[in-house]
Amino acid sequence: MCGIAGIYNFDKRSVESYVIHRMNNVMVHRGPDGQGEHLEENIGLANRRLAIIDPTTAGNQPMATADGTLWITFNGEIFNFEKLKKDLIGRGYHFRSHTDTEVVLNGYREYGHMFVKKLIGQFAFCIWDRRQSRFILARDQLGVNPLYWTRIGNAFIFASELKAILASGLVKKEINPEALHHYLSIFSIPSPMTIIKGVNSLLPGRVMTVDKGGVRIEKYWELPVGLWQNKNISEGEEIEELKSQLVSAVSYAKVSDVPVGAYLSGGVDSSTVVALLSMSQTKPVRTYSLWSEGGEAYDERKYASLVAKRYGTVHTEFTVSQSDLISSLPEIIYYFDQPTGGSLETYFISRLAAKDVKVALSGLGGDELFAGYHSELYNTKSIGDIYNHIPPALRSLLFLLMKRIAFRSDWKKVLSVSQDFFNLPTLVRRSLYLYFAYQEEEKKNLYSKSYLSLQKGSYSTQSYFEGLYQKIKGWHPVDQLNYIDLKSYTRDDLLLGMNMMSMANSLEARVPLLDPRLVEFSARIHPSRKYRDGISKYILKKAVADWLPKEVVNHKKTGFAIPRVIYMKGILKPYIKSVLSPESLKNRGIFNDKYITEVVNKFYGSKQGKMLWSEHLRVWILFVFELWCRIYLDNTKIAKPAVTLDDLAI
Repeated sequence: MCGIAGIYNFDKRSVESYVIHRMNNVMVHRGPDGQGEHLEENIGLANRRLAIIDPTTAGNQPMATADGTLWITFNGEIFNFEKLKKDLIGRGYHFRSHTDTEVVLNGYREYGHMFVKKLIGQFAFCIWDRRQSRFILARDQLGVNPLYWTRIGNAFIFASELKAILASGLVKKEINPEALHHYLSIFSIPSPMTIIKGVNSLLPGRVMTVDKGGVRIEKYWELPVGLWQNKNISEGEEIEELKSQLVSAVSYAKVSDVPVGAYLSGGVDSSTVVALLSMSQTKPVRTYSLWSEGGEAYDERKYASLVAKRYGTVHTEFTVSQSDLISSLPEIIYYFDQPTGGSLETYFISRLAAKDVKVALSGLGGDELFAGYHSELYNTKSIGDIYNHIPPALRSLLFLLMKRIAFRSDWKKVLSVSQDFFNLPTLVRRSLYLYFAYQEEEKKNLYSKSYLSLQKGSYSTQSYFEGLYQKIKGWHPVDQLNYIDLKSYTRDDLLLGMNMMSMANSLEARVPLLDPRLVEFSARIHPSRKYRDGISKYILKKAVADWLPKEVVNHKKTGFAIPRVIYMKGILKPYIKSVLSPESLKNRGIFNDKYITEVVNKFYGSKQGKMLWSEHLRVWILFVFELWCRIYLDNTKIAKPAVTLDDLAI
């Protein structure tokens, strides 16, 4: 991958070279192998290069056609570029490099901006078409690679990272109140908005045109839902087709002229990627796992070792210590660009992998495509249906009986705090109830009176998700939840975190399980073959059974996580108490210091085993947000913090 940036001035003014240079320099971590800048007329382009395909100087960017009428700054990889290149050669095109970048440039010349429909990969790019005096920008189908933009007066500005836009000096560092409001519930910023007012994220599957007529956005791909209807295919046939799709996706994703490794958590998804990558090459694959001190509940190393042994990988394990977290947290928040609830794990495993390879494959996406999440929600559907059909007078008795069922501890907490959960009409609504850090009505208490008095609009995170739900309300519940995950949590938290944290370490992370061909195929699989009889990812496990040790296929999902609660109640406690002190909150002026103090004290007064899984996030997201403010808002320059958490948390 690379870092890209640029400016288009609508009033024909020349772009200042020092502005482009500042934007480029702040993304050095995305491309330590080279940099380039191009300015002409009213535009400027910048690129930081991480050389993956054709790492020679022939691949340097920004890249131009031979006649200089088209220029491109490109971030990402096109996995099917060889096939596309062959087609273009047949049409008379000549190539001066072996890069996929040049294929995109000539593909645009031949087919126009909707050439993007032919691309399989993960990408974000901008083409300067001098003939038409316009920019063409595009982002991949699932949103693996980020692309931010804004229009300030007569200037259009874009970049791979928010910090590059801020480094231009043309954009005010002003918080978007709606983005903050949603962050407080879902611990990420929902696209297309960002935490900075007026700066947007280009949605996945979109092409943008910027010229004298303004800014126009077109959709070229949409997430498919419910393609299984009216299909008549046996389970055995579908399993064989799924196996073929998986093989093809991993084969595409390994295209590279530099070494490729893989994350190996020990779960089915990452293990499948490692198995297929290993079977497709003769040299041993380098694989990477980590766990954290105190994180026994998330320790899947024994399963990772089984896969590594079976395929003879060169396997490396790393233990994240508490001191690692303390020393790295300011950098993690800086590199992410925006406040977030997660991505700590991805930072550390990317740092580990980057010592050996430039590319690492991830198993991200398997849970979304094959119903790996939300088992508890699916399991409660039948109970909820019964609950809603019995007389209210008998519900209390039923509720008492349910609390005696051997649910996991977080479900016991749900059952003990509210019967409202089962009164909610859909699984989507129950999902919001369960996973929100702060419920909608509660957020009114979070803000200070002075902050509320300055806000001109009212926002609702629940309404935001209801808008997504309306598009798929007639579909099967499994389809609904998977669609909403891919449109929110996966896109705005997992994928963004993976990109930002891997690129912070100059590593390209790829997600073969989100190959758009595989995504479209998964939409053709009936939900009952994804989640069956309490078994999540049923058809995926059937498909990969011959490739993986049975212990890996059958073991209970534990997740890939750092034990934040343990650290928050231990080594991080004094920092959290300081950062979220009444004095600190009053100085920032956004939050109601009395209410936040109650939230913090309640967290430190509760026993871990009785907490809802998301309860610690109520404190964590406020802690991270204030640290983000100190790094991004309180400093005049956008630069990697040269201070420790001890300095930052005073």
